[in-house]
Amino acid sequence: MTLEAMFGLDITQSELVYTDYLTVSIDEPGRSVESSEWLRGEERTETLISLLSQQKFCRSLANLLPQGGTTHRTQDGDFCWEVGFCFDATDFPDGSTGEGVATDRDTRMEFAELVRDARPDGMKIINHIGASDLSTVKKLARHARKCGMDAISSVPPFFFSYDEQGVIDYYRAMSDESEGLPLIIYAAPMAGPLLPVSTIEKMLDIPGFIGMKFTNPNYYLMSRYKKIDGGNINIFNGPDETCALGLLMGADGAIGSTYNIMPRTFVGIYNAVQAGDMATAMKLQHKADDLIEALLHYSVVEAVKVALTVKGYDVGEATYPLPRMSESDKLKLIADLKKLGYPEEF
Repeated sequence: MTLEAMFGLDITQSELVYTDYLTVSIDEPGRSVESSEWLRGEERTETLISLLSQQKFCRSLANLLPQGGTTHRTQDGDFCWEVGFCFDATDFPDGSTGEGVATDRDTRMEFAELVRDARPDGMKIINHIGASDLSTVKKLARHARKCGMDAISSVPPFFFSYDEQGVIDYYRAMSDESEGLPLIIYAAPMAGPLLPVSTIEKMLDIPGFIGMKFTNPNYYLMSRYKKIDGGNINIFNGPDETCALGLLMGADGAIGSTYNIMPRTFVGIYNAVQAGDMATAMKLQHKADDLIEALLHYSVVEAVKVALTVKGYDVGEATYPLPRMSESDKLKLIADLKKLGYPEEF
């Protein structure tokens, strides 16, 4: 069977291909020898996609073997070549991990433009424009439209308590100023009490409103949101540590902090859930949660930045007044991450 017949996966529609060449060491399982990204339009990329899209595969019989059985005993020096296909890549600047609400307005606009200019072909950008004052929100919304953002997002108005109409008016102003760009709202503890289903139903009249990021462990409530308008609403799972559960309960996708440092793991969770392979999804989720647990000993925003430096990305320190890690804590976190096989196995 072809990949499309087996999984409903048309790899010719992928935006990006990444590869890992791995060798096996009994004492150090799976270490990456070479990782690379293959861009669409390159001859090698198009040749690979053409070959693999036509190739016929057999489903693995590994699950039929006795527990612990294998067709080949792993030995030092064995190798494998992993190929991943990315679809509809999306960047989400100025969100919680991007510290948008702790950053001044002009810097946020400059950063959005930098992301726009650096994005590869086909990548979509959702620009978080939430702020505590409406004038900043309006200016960021106009800027998002002007500089070519694909969508906008925002937490509800925060600090003061707002009634239902105040929240709706806040998002409507955002929609008006952006001229109806696709809009995603937040349902998260940092943004105050969760909005009732009835309020979200009223937001369907706001031009561009398409859904919400749901950061809450109450997946029963998330399933109620997903029923709005007959399911014609986008729900993004927020808690990284329960991504698989959120997808199983109906989330269309996920937005999270730790996806920046282990994207392949979470893409694997998404693909496994879509294929109905919950055993694989949970295995990957538990693997991700082990790494998340290591991060939770510190400020997550700062810890994610440290983890990115391990992958070669210098993204600086957290914005004050967020806490910063001492050099000794950074070294300890890096050592803990490496014990888990990061970054090679994530």
